[in-house]
Amino acid sequence: MKKSAPNSLIERLKYIGPSAIVTGSVVGSGSIVMTPLLGAAAGFTLLWWLLLSIWTKPIIQAEISRYIVVTKKTFLEAFAEIPGPKTKINGKTTSWLVWFMFLGVLPAIIGMGGLVGAVAEAGTNMFPSIRIEIWVVLSCLITWLILVRGSYSILENILLGMVLIFSLITLVIAISMQSTVYELSASQVFSGLNFSLPFEYLPLALAVFGFTGISYGEIMAYTYWCLEKGYAQGNVEDIQETKNWIRTMQTDVWVTIFFITIGTLPFFFLGAGVLNTLPQLQESLATQSFWDVDIISALQNMFSLVLGDWAKWLFIVLAFFILYSTLLSGTAAFTRTISDYLISMGF
Repeated sequence: MKKSAPNSLIERLKYIGPSAIVTGSVVGSGSIVMTPLLGAAAGFTLLWWLLLSIWTKPIIQAEISRYIVVTKKTFLEAFAEIPGPKTKINGKTTSWLVWFMFLGVLPAIIGMGGLVGAVAEAGTNMFPSIRIEIWVVLSCLITWLILVRGSYSILENILLGMVLIFSLITLVIAISMQSTVYELSASQVFSGLNFSLPFEYLPLALAVFGFTGISYGEIMAYTYWCLEKGYAQGNVEDIQETKNWIRTMQTDVWVTIFFITIGTLPFFFLGAGVLNTLPQLQESLATQSFWDVDIISALQNMFSLVLGDWAKWLFIVLAFFILYSTLLSGTAAFTRTISDYLISMGF
């Protein structure tokens, strides 16, 4: 049933949703591992870089989605019109860029297998009596049961709940720091906004930029969620209605930025404010590559230092929700993008 476009901020906030699905995908292993590792290695120095990562990519997301809302085309239908060499299979004319992007999808699908393993490991940490192989099967089966009907509304509601849970937990942890010896000061935070980029941290900084924020995969997926939510249902001839749907989509993007920020910054603050002060971890960073440090064990210890020994379990639950939300939203996105790739390329 066609609905009228919201014309006020309150009405637009009632119509958000795609932001929850994208946040479930973005706030994943990058937030749990790479963000605190950056803080542990460089302290607060690269706070500005992290903010740049998580704030700039949604701008690109909003601009591409605006085009989708106006034209009512899918992401790949739009990019199939890019100038340059084209193929024509079964009547479908496709740009070279669509084929090029499809090459990037293949390793991403393989990477989902590693994500399933990470979810299973987090599940085993919660319930050690259940073998990791069983967790692999369970996580895949539950994901299939959720997605088999293809319902957007069910996916949105589940991921919104997960996003609210892990956002609340990360906020509680960050606020709890202020009542410990690891209390953050304004001078520490502002010291991370001086735009310095020590060369020795450049590889790690680039990795963080790639893992946090929104990648082209999430940008692509977001356009499908906008279509399924109904942002593109306006009448093209009614310019004001189209503008209202664009503003609704842009409001949803701001919500994305908000959730990604509160889901990512606490991990950085814990890394910079706690892990950066631990002599044993600094010795590990001095003698090993960034990538060889057992950051998961360090994070569990970090939670214990801030809240007490019981907080190790809080971290395990948090890790499970974050990793599983990434698995669920990523799998749901692939069901849309892979299908559209095959359609757009004429198969």
